[in-house]
Amino acid sequence: MEYMLGLLLVLMIAISISDIYHRRIPNSLLYLLFSNILALSLLYEFPLNYDSFIVTLVLGFILWCLKIIAAGDVKYIAILFVLVDSQYVLFTFFLVTFFGLVLAVFFITSNLFKSSMSKNHNLPYGVAISLGSVFGIIASL
Repeated sequence: MEYMLGLLLVLMIAISISDIYHRRIPNSLLYLLFSNILALSLLYEFPLNYDSFIVTLVLGFILWCLKIIAAGDVKYIAILFVLVDSQYVLFTFFLVTFFGLVLAVFFITSNLFKSSMSKNHNLPYGVAISLGSVFGIIASL
């Protein structure tokens, strides 16, 4: 089980790096992440929270239609929320939001903002999703 959780963490780091440098979360990494989660569930009987997955996808789709959040971020957070126990979903959402705020303040106040954000006026929110979700997943173990 530790191997699968380690692979999960490696994939989350890879997704965060991709989001920072390319402002994209590749579907190929999301497929690998979801496959890892399904294997974790099947091999170790890890309980999955499909309710939060569906609710996150529906609400995320609405936010995507309003151009508030990117589609990759919606898919990423929905996939990770499958691992978060129902009692920790709001806690995890709060942490994702908090880390997003910290990330926004960092990008606004740093010199990185000028060079990196000059072409892309968006925030690599995959980093905040990764950080907040790690705590929710750990709390759910």
